[in-house]
Amino acid sequence: MGGSSKLTKRTDFFFTGSHLRSEPVITFQKSGNAPAVPTSVEVTGAVWTLRVKGVF
Repeated sequence: MGGSSKLTKRTDFFFTGSHLRSEPVITFQKSGNAPAVPTSVEVTGAVWTLRVKGVF
């Protein structure tokens, strides 16, 4: 996701976003006849980048 907008004649605003609907990544490990068990859970959040560009 991203976009831009002209704020004034000499300034622009840009934005990007990623991982907006992130869900946990669960790693399972199985040993022998035992059922698989979760060994790690990784949770990441949204990453946003905001930028203002000015021309002088």
